Amino acid sequence: MKKKLFSLLLALAMLLGLAACAKEETPEAPAAAGDGALIASYLDNKLYNKELQYWYWDAYYAFVESNGYSYYFDPNAPLKDQALTESNTWQDYFVSNALNQWLSIQLLNAEAVKNGHKMPAELQTELDNLEASVTVYAKDVLGESDMNQYFEDYYGAGANMAGFKAYTEKLYYANSYGDVKYAEFLEQVTKEITDPQRMVNVRHILLCPIDATVDADWASAKQRAERFYEEWKQDPTEDNFSRMAGLYTEDPGSLDNGGLYENVYPGQMVTPFNDWCFDTSRQIGDHGIVETSYGYHIMYFAGWGDVYAGAFEDEAVERYYDWLDSMVAADSLELNLDNVDIQLIAIQRGDAE
Repeated sequence: MKKKLFSLLLALAMLLGLAACAKEETPEAPAAAGDGALIASYLDNKLYNKELQYWYWDAYYAFVESNGYSYYFDPNAPLKDQALTESNTWQDYFVSNALNQWLSIQLLNAEAVKNGHKMPAELQTELDNLEASVTVYAKDVLGESDMNQYFEDYYGAGANMAGFKAYTEKLYYANSYGDVKYAEFLEQVTKEITDPQRMVNVRHILLCPIDATVDADWASAKQRAERFYEEWKQDPTEDNFSRMAGLYTEDPGSLDNGGLYENVYPGQMVTPFNDWCFDTSRQIGDHGIVETSYGYHIMYFAGWGDVYAGAFEDEAVERYYDWLDSMVAADSLELNLDNVDIQLIAIQRGDAE
């Protein structure tokens, strides 16, 4: 599965980790924090508090989409009042993500301009239709009749369509160039790796304990596995293994195909199962019994599957981030974190429906 690269939340660098890369002195800032307060400066690029809101809340929404929030923080309360660690709040965490994302986009944008990158036509069309599509979504899906109120509810006071469109255009342009660079690294890796990792095809017969908390049930499952294993050895063929899997396996996912899992990739299965499959000495026809948290698996190695594309992608990801990191001029990054003033969204203001 291709990794989702270009949200580029270089997360859990945390606010202190990012600040350590900045200049010790902070830039001159307005006397009071507010929408016009300068938050960050990198070379000729400046981030003000008003624009920070879009980066911050999109980092928040990305986290919630991936992880939920019920076990992490209370969405109804200001995140600056909720501790993540002894020294950082959840607001610190999302500010850190937002600033890392902002810096990444500045790097990509500069490279895109330098290399004459053009906005892809399909993204330009989306951008041209952004106001109409957001309006339809806000009204038809979220029930918002006032677009200004919609942006305030989801991005805080002062957010509006013009600001959101400018922010989105930066993301589209920079990330589309990031896609181009990633594709270049993936092409390099594909050419260089001459002996790629392959996925495997394996059959198994699973015997489970009736109650996983009862030792006697584990012993019974092991005895059944050993008995069926010895039975199979009387005719140690793949066809016989497939037949017996249809009779005895307690894995509903492979019951109807003779216990077969095809194109198993590294890390897909639980560790003991995975380690048996990807043992470097493994050969077609190998067999044995493996214990996992599910029970006892009678194993049969049926062969190798397709090339594991994830191995190429993992290496391309590493090269992409190395390239991105190499462009950071740390002594050109200036932060004024005291100026951060996160505008609460509707649910935290207490006026969400």
